[in-house]
This record gives sequence, structure tokens and C-alpha cells, in this order.
Amino acid sequence: MFGMIRSLLRALTAGMAASTGGFAVTLLAVAIVAPSSASANPTGKPILHAGQILAVGEYLVAPNGQFFVMMQDDGNLVVYRGSGPSNQQGAIWASAQVGHYPHVVGAYYAVMQNDGNFAIYRGAGPSFNQGFVWGTVQSGHYSPGLGNYFAVIQNDGNFVVYRGTGLANNSGPVWGSLQSVGR
Repeated sequence: MFGMIRSLLRALTAGMAASTGGFAVTLLAVAIVAPSSASANPTGKPILHAGQILAVGEYLVAPNGQFFVMMQDDGNLVVYRGSGPSNQQGAIWASAQVGHYPHVVGAYYAVMQNDGNFAIYRGAGPSFNQGFVWGTVQSGHYSPGLGNYFAVIQNDGNFVVYRGTGLANNSGPVWGSLQSVGR
């Protein structure tokens, strides 16, 4: 399939590069096919590994489908009841509760960093970072040290950062959303 798409792009580029319309069609096709410069879209999965990002509108879903955590366009990371945005049944935790926010609609992203900090930044991704907004370091216990970390939305609605490579290989929690609000 990708071979056919590459052939189509070559044909479009060769046949229409001189015209403005051909240039626009080529750019649209590249935008649809090209993978993100960051990690693959994690929407629908429960885990975000070190180095992976959640862009605005992307979300992680608990394995039981009863909770999801979503990066919003106001810079707020929110845990909701429900299986996704179309089945949102109310917020149970929000990073804005425990951080200081500009509350400006725009481009934001959340990233699971390899130092154990789950952080939110302004901008469309790491290449377009426009500054720190919030991180788990400021609102929970922090065990600095480079290594393997991952964030997961659990079946109980707790969004947790663990040290390790996955649920079957972890060295315990570093931070949890429910503990950050005293639950």
C-alpha cells in the first residue's frame, strides 16, 4: 500500500510541481501519509513509554474502558470516566487542579520523559517546544534518575508514572494522579 502511495506522490510531484494546485495536492498527500516526527499516536492504548507524547486531542484508555486521560487544547491533562471523548462521563482529576495554567487555547503536548517526569509543554511537539506548563515533579514524590519510565491509566482511574518498561516489569510507582489530590 505504501508503495502505491509513494508512486502516486512521485506522479503528482512530477506531473504538477510547476502548478500551484499540484503543489497543494502534493502537500496534502504527504501530510496524510508521513508519520509524526514524535512517537506513533497512542490514542486508545493505556500506556505511554518514555519519549512518547500525547498531542492535543490524543488520549490513553484504561484496559477496562471505564477511564481515559486526554491532552486538551487549553494545556490541561484530564482524567475522565468513560471510554473516550465521545463517551466522556465527567472529569475525576485534572492537572490544572495542581498546577498553574495560562488557560489559553493552542498547541500543547504531554511527554513521558526518561527522567521520570510526566510533563506538559506549550507547542506542537518537542521540536516546537515553547515552554514548560506542568509536570509531576512539582506535585508528587520525585525520584530523579535517567532510565525507563512509563505512564499508564489504570482500571481504577488513577493515572500513574512507574519506573520500568511496562506493567509486567516495573519497580513501583513514582507518582499518581489520585495521590496528588489526597485521595
